[in-house]
Amino acid sequence: MGPDLLIGICTTLICALLAATWSRLLLPFLIEYFGERIKIYRWWLGNLNFSSGQLHGIKLEIKKRGYDIRGDLEFTTGRHAGKKYYIKGRFQSNILTFHYYPHDKHSTSQGTATFKRLLDGEQLSGHFAYFSQENNEVATVACNLSPVKHSGAA
Repeated sequence: MGPDLLIGICTTLICALLAATWSRLLLPFLIEYFGERIKIYRWWLGNLNFSSGQLHGIKLEIKKRGYDIRGDLEFTTGRHAGKKYYIKGRFQSNILTFHYYPHDKHSTSQGTATFKRLLDGEQLSGHFAYFSQENNEVATVACNLSPVKHSGAA
């Protein structure tokens, strides 16, 4: 192995490390503190009505870093109480969009959601899209979410 090959390998590794650091740490930091400085609460509560007349309570946890969000969605009341989902998506320009996937590996339940941040961050208003097994179609359900204000949950 010649010195030129060794220098090339080291240079490639250093560039890869810098690129990973930039996309995972530096860019989100710059967005949070110098870019779009819109904050979003971490915890949200709301209700869904799947046209059955029965409300289903939900709790949403959002962890934001740069434009990327991750978190959890949980049904707290109704027929689906106790079901939990991972969320992964984006929050940019007051629009929150995410996909949700079940914690239960055997569940086929999954979907998407899009919300608009309203009332100076005191409400998220939007829709969930999901596959309705009862109707054998993709359906939507409207939802408004209100923040749960824990200390440091801005």
